[in-house]
Amino acid sequence: MQDSDVKSLMIAWIGYQRRADTMKQYWAYDILHLPNQFKKKSARPLDYVIKSFKTLKTLLAGSPDVLWVQLPPSPVLHIALAYKFIFNRRLKIIADAHNSLLRKQWIGFPGTVALLNRIDAVVVHNFKVKEELAGLGVKDTNIFILEDLPCDFHAAPASERETPYVLFPCSFDIDEPIEIVINAAREMPGVDFLITGKHQGKLSEELVASLPENIKLTGFLSKATFEQLLCDANVVLGLTTRDNVQLSVANEAVSAGRPMALSNTTVLRSLFSEAAVFVDTLDPLSIKAGVAQLIANQETYKEKSALLKAKRITRWKGQAQLLRTAATI
Repeated sequence: MQDSDVKSLMIAWIGYQRRADTMKQYWAYDILHLPNQFKKKSARPLDYVIKSFKTLKTLLAGSPDVLWVQLPPSPVLHIALAYKFIFNRRLKIIADAHNSLLRKQWIGFPGTVALLNRIDAVVVHNFKVKEELAGLGVKDTNIFILEDLPCDFHAAPASERETPYVLFPCSFDIDEPIEIVINAAREMPGVDFLITGKHQGKLSEELVASLPENIKLTGFLSKATFEQLLCDANVVLGLTTRDNVQLSVANEAVSAGRPMALSNTTVLRSLFSEAAVFVDTLDPLSIKAGVAQLIANQETYKEKSALLKAKRITRWKGQAQLLRTAATI
């Protein structure tokens, strides 16, 4: 745990995000969440102006000793370093770099790579992102892997359901094959598929109207409701077409001790091979086979998830200690 005399702050220009929340106890930081105020992308510059003002106001009022910044977006890093060099030269800055930082709009934002080399540590979530950042010019010695930390859920005991269900947490991003999941669900009429997330504006009205009866679009859920659905799920499905993504939902499935079907990628295999069934992301029949295997062997895969949870917590603590020592946090 961090020295109680050290003031730490995490700034995330986004709403609630489980990774930041689960690490809070270990690193003892406060969290400033700054979600977007405007829905239209054309208003994003005004959003960033407002967030910049609130970030500087918080830093000036709180004078933290250690500042964590969640990236992207890149401009928060520029503001953090400007504050450091003008007001507090002793400030330590840690960037929690999500894989989306590698998108051109963020890693190509003027000065981003240079500034990543001027802070105390760049934290990434898996080895693949570390390799890619190093290849773009970020100093390898300044990059540390800190995977997602499993957490505990305090959901009510699972209730018996007549129909098993697959939980597919979704942000409706381009790497999530929604239509493939729909086609897999068509092949499994005896299994419900619950797809969470705000789908309005992401799925056409025609597609929504054509969904089979066993697909339920839940919309955006409260944290408590989502966690209850997660802890009751017969299978948790995590799919991505991106090879460098570690999938928060996979860590959530392990945290809840649930069977999980995941995309067959290098990163996901390296992190979850002991407890998951891997499927071909773009093949509905592969997803069907994986889900069927998990439902038929639920107790076995629940045990595997629970064992992997313990191992991941131990590994995370080792990674955290390495970061703490190297960056003298």
